[in-house]
Amino acid sequence: MFPNNAGLKPIRVYENDEHFLVEIPASQKLRASRIAGRRWDASQVAWVYPKTLQSYEALKNEFQRDADSFEIRKPKRKPVPEAKLINVNEEPDQDFEREWKELSENTSNIHSNFSDVAGKIDFLVKTVQSLEDSTASVERMILAKNLENNLNLHGTVENSKEVLNLDEQLESVLNQIAFESSGQDESLEKHLQKYNPLSKPERFVMRTHEHLLHALAEIAGDRDPTESAFSKYVHYVKDNRLVENTREKNVPAILFMLNGHRNQIVHSRGMPESELKNRAISYLMGLAQVWSAVAAEPVEDFE
Repeated sequence: MFPNNAGLKPIRVYENDEHFLVEIPASQKLRASRIAGRRWDASQVAWVYPKTLQSYEALKNEFQRDADSFEIRKPKRKPVPEAKLINVNEEPDQDFEREWKELSENTSNIHSNFSDVAGKIDFLVKTVQSLEDSTASVERMILAKNLENNLNLHGTVENSKEVLNLDEQLESVLNQIAFESSGQDESLEKHLQKYNPLSKPERFVMRTHEHLLHALAEIAGDRDPTESAFSKYVHYVKDNRLVENTREKNVPAILFMLNGHRNQIVHSRGMPESELKNRAISYLMGLAQVWSAVAAEPVEDFE
């Protein structure tokens, strides 16, 4: 049992219409983060869980004994739909037979067009990938040009008293963009201070992807993750609706994109430095969009 020391934020377990929530000192965050389905919500300063029987039992076992406040109720089981009995003497449904016949006739057309559709989808996927990489390159060029213009306002680089490192400046700007895009998540800011997307792009992608892997494994309740399980965990959070999956923000799709960049870097020997940095920038921008849903955590105690 973790003692709830005096002076620390009290442990509160409560619920709203859609979720269970836990407020706990950051020093004891492991107790909350190791429960499957968890997500850190910085705006509520609480860990959030789906309102399921599994979550209820896990929270009860972990916190009911020593929580300062434990106010959640066991969710009701959804009733099992009553099976419809089939009357073998009943006349066949003519409308159903007609619809089934029409569906069968249309199936051949669907199959004949499928190969064409599949080809177009493959073309679109490759086009999006190309645009994504091109966009990263353009972003870098624009940032570099803006920096050059700013330097020219104070004289040329050669005449400056302090020679600025372009990659360091770009890295600082990109990290700030990612921080703002994440909703100013402090745990992401701390992570980016530790790893360097531009000066050490391969290290940044590999270490960050490992961090995401373990975060997803915790959400899925797997305490012994393997590298090959990344896609499995993404499918888990998607199928269990633990992350946003909308047209506005498709977290699973972004996670798959990040996994693609990581795999390209791992399996491509001798990747040019320019491509490596472009992929690291694209990875960073995608990371900012999913960090709060997957890897965010408190960085200090909130008294």
